[in-house]
Amino acid sequence: MKIGHSEDPDGVEISGASRSPAAGASAPAEALRAAKVSQVKAAIASGTFHVCARSVADRMIAGAAQAAEPANGGRGANPQKP
Repeated sequence: MKIGHSEDPDGVEISGASRSPAAGASAPAEALRAAKVSQVKAAIASGTFHVCARSVADRMIAGAAQAAEPANGGRGANPQKP
C-alpha cells in the first residue's frame, strides 16, 4: 500500500480525509460530551445530582465478574494452581 501519489497500477492512494475518518466524526461526539459534562457540573453545583446506588453496585459486580472470567485458564480470580 502506498500513501500519496501512486504510479504503480496495483498501488493504493489514501486521501488526507480518509487517513483520519474518526477526526470528523469525533467533533459532534465531543460537543455532546461537553454538553453532558456541563449538565452534570450544574447538577452537582445545585445539589440535584443523584447517583443510583444499585447501578453503581451492578457495574462494580459486573466488572469484578469480567475480571474473574476464564482469561486465566478458567481459574477465576485466583489464577494460581492449588
